[in-house]
Amino acid sequence: MTHETSTRDYVDLMLLAAVGVIWVLLLIAVLLMLRSPYDTIMYVHFLWRGVWLAIVMVLLATLAGLRMWLRPRNDGTPRKGRCLRTLDGLLLLGVAALPVMLFYPPNDTGHDPLRPGAQVCRQYPAPNRTSTSSAGPRFHYLLYLPAEYLESRRWPLVVFLHGGGAIGDNLLFVRAEGAPNQIERGKQFPFILLSPQCPGRGWNPETTVALIDHVCRTLPVDPDRVYLTGESMGGHGTWNIASRYPDRFAAIAPVCGGGDERLAARLVNVPIWAFHGAKDNVVPPALSQTMVDAVTKCGGHAKRTLYPDDGHMIGDFVYADEHLYQWLLGQRRSPPQPRNRVAEPVGH
Repeated sequence: MTHETSTRDYVDLMLLAAVGVIWVLLLIAVLLMLRSPYDTIMYVHFLWRGVWLAIVMVLLATLAGLRMWLRPRNDGTPRKGRCLRTLDGLLLLGVAALPVMLFYPPNDTGHDPLRPGAQVCRQYPAPNRTSTSSAGPRFHYLLYLPAEYLESRRWPLVVFLHGGGAIGDNLLFVRAEGAPNQIERGKQFPFILLSPQCPGRGWNPETTVALIDHVCRTLPVDPDRVYLTGESMGGHGTWNIASRYPDRFAAIAPVCGGGDERLAARLVNVPIWAFHGAKDNVVPPALSQTMVDAVTKCGGHAKRTLYPDDGHMIGDFVYADEHLYQWLLGQRRSPPQPRNRVAEPVGH
């Protein structure tokens, strides 16, 4: 056996292995789809950066398998020379297309018309801090209206802040988290749900509240029934935004988040229900307990539910629990109470 033949056989074995691995992954995806179609779409999206990328990978593997079958005989005589040249061209085109799909995954953005009972993509030009004559970057968000939505009545508004994994400008990632994901699974809510997408690291209180103001101006929102919740980075954002705008919210529900205990006195009139996993190794459970204790010490109303056997990923069952929404909707914003001013902390 010549060196050329050995190399060709080695490449063929590698191609065969790639075919096997990709088809096994496809089979796993199909089996998962039988259990939860939406989760499977997200699984494929994260794995291949889009369903189209997964399809192209499968086609490339199949073409590679055909090429291996049609390879020249050991004596160098080609079996199907024209077929081989065609397959080589298709493989070359497919490989060239992969980087495009890697850097340009399927996008879920736009400015869709509002529809009762549907969760749609919207855009909002964020205020430009450096210029009064132009708007800042566009703020992408999901907006859900109840199925029985009527403009003649005022509706509660729940604001959901996602975690760090959904940062960017593709709302497909936001649909995979918390309350928005419950809607994708078929759940209907009796309130308006606003789910903004954070364009960078950390939730900016001013920009987020500006978006909330925009929604409250354009939709019949009950200003005394605006609620804030979020998980992980969104849990931190919930504590942070509510601490700076406590008179805006009827209640908050931070999940796996922490805040600045020096601002706890600002939250004495805001009902709080925090959630955390006892085995959370991403955001220490002590952070939420510290905030709950600090608010309670100042005379506020805060409680925490700790899941003893779970870690950081508790959002799925927190936001699937009807008790959370019943508790939120049972709260109304208290009239502003005179209180001592709490200075903005500067450094530690």
